[in-house]
Amino acid sequence: MKLPEVHGQKRVLVIEDDSTDAMALVRAFSELGNPPGVVVANDATMALETLDLQRASGSHPDLILLDLGLPGMDGAEFVQRLKADRDYCRIPVVVLTASSNEANVRKLYDLQVNGYLVKPSSYQELADLVELIEHYWFGATRLPD
Repeated sequence: MKLPEVHGQKRVLVIEDDSTDAMALVRAFSELGNPPGVVVANDATMALETLDLQRASGSHPDLILLDLGLPGMDGAEFVQRLKADRDYCRIPVVVLTASSNEANVRKLYDLQVNGYLVKPSSYQELADLVELIEHYWFGATRLPD
């Protein structure tokens, strides 16, 4: 699965196994004024394969939104693999999960995630959160090339 290649457009890789949540995220991003290209991987293995496809072209997502409770390889293991890869270790990873467990929060920050967000309960709250994510990561923050 190739990430969208649109000149100047930011790209987001969403790793989410729940199709309803994934569709809601895609919709929320699409409603932004300058929406990023969004690709969804339904598990961590697919996400790593997506990243590997991009390696040759030198492109990668500008941000990864990661659910923790994934089938097979969980979110924590994905982060460990990503952060160990010199080509991808600088891609910001923001956890977006239903778990507010403090042990998970500590563990993921120890693994060098860049943010930990708990999924909101309504679509409007999710859309507001996506707008905040977009503003912070693609407006206020300077990302590495």
